[in-house]
Amino acid sequence: MALEQSGVLFKKYPIVTGTSANGNSWEKQDFIVEQGDKYKNYIKFTLFGEKTGLLTRIDEGETVKVEFYLGS
Repeated sequence: MALEQSGVLFKKYPIVTGTSANGNSWEKQDFIVEQGDKYKNYIKFTLFGEKTGLLTRIDEGETVKVEFYLGS
């Protein structure tokens, strides 16, 4: 089931890289989206692999829409 969340890109963390136990390289990037006017809500998301490139052209303070999936 796809969900969407809109808000302002509050914080963009640096890309973190590493190597898994079986020798594969990986990378991830965390970011926080702020929403709400009177009462602020903050939602933290993580991008993995090639998806980390999606944030390179977006600056903190810009409005974003994040589509994500929740699975069981």
